[in-house]
Amino acid sequence: MGEAPRTWGERVSQRRRARLVGRDAELTLLVDLVTAEDPPHAVVAVVAPGGVGKTTLLAALADDLRAGDVGVTEIEAQRLMLEPPPRAPGRHVYLVDEAEKAAGLEEWLRESFLPGLPADHVLVLAGRTGPSPGWVADPGWAGLVRTLSLRNLEREPALAMLTRSGVPAAVHGRVIDATHGHPLSLALVADLLAQQPEVVDFNLLDAPSVVQVLVGSLLDAVPSDRHRRAIHVAAHAQYLTEALLADVVGAEGAGDLFAWVGGLSFVSESPRGLMVHDLVRDVLEADLRWRDPAAYARQHLDVKRHVARRVERANGDEALRLAGELHFLQRSSGRTDLFYDWDLMGVVLAAEPRED
Repeated sequence: MGEAPRTWGERVSQRRRARLVGRDAELTLLVDLVTAEDPPHAVVAVVAPGGVGKTTLLAALADDLRAGDVGVTEIEAQRLMLEPPPRAPGRHVYLVDEAEKAAGLEEWLRESFLPGLPADHVLVLAGRTGPSPGWVADPGWAGLVRTLSLRNLEREPALAMLTRSGVPAAVHGRVIDATHGHPLSLALVADLLAQQPEVVDFNLLDAPSVVQVLVGSLLDAVPSDRHRRAIHVAAHAQYLTEALLADVVGAEGAGDLFAWVGGLSFVSESPRGLMVHDLVRDVLEADLRWRDPAAYARQHLDVKRHVARRVERANGDEALRLAGELHFLQRSSGRTDLFYDWDLMGVVLAAEPRED
């Protein structure tokens, strides 16, 4: 029995590490690359499709580096150019998750940000796409960028993940065959059986989308309509806070409901609130819009009012961030598609002009 966490930060770290399965080799390699006395690479890119575990691996890397007295700065990709991180003293690693949102900033990284850093500082990018050809085309940078590709879990780690999550051994083989070891899909199976443990005879093999089938099954198995509404609110908003949940679903028991949502495998924690994995977000949004358009419209207005009130009370950078959350709610409106490319969400930002 390990020592109980003394702070919320330690508790978050324990939860992150508990979800990291089958990535020991990748984590060790990353730590070695970024903490070498003379780092061989200025940039390490962790590349994988959605749901394979980039964010979890990056969080574990941050924990290990801090435990080893290496400085860590975690950077939001969508604000990278507006708020460049300060140059830190000593050994330091900069971590950027969802790096595909910073694709338009790669030239700025090469030409402005990285050249001024000490040679023992390393930038780690985690995203769905690898570094652009511009890195390779430049002979100066070509050998200083390393790409690490993540794949689905091998059979043994996948079995360990299912066993640890309490999934009945009788369905292990069928689940792994259906999910091909996709970590998010495996975690969704565990969530489904945690909500309805008697459901052990389900078939995923004919499903065109494992994630879609699992999310649909999970929605049918949640304890109540309020729990189902909470999941949908979390999927609709960019970040779910307890205050938002209480405002939309009702204040009674909102704290317990918020904690329940935070414990789901496809939900991660950030300083601004809980975030639903983007693959699951898409499925949940499509499900409610198709099943109950009127309920979807009411939910949208309730969430929009809450965020708009926060925008009205905020100022400065906080107002800009909240305006981004308000804008995020319009992503399903066909009218806004005429004016905005949602694939560039977080890459192109509006801000006051600066001298540089």
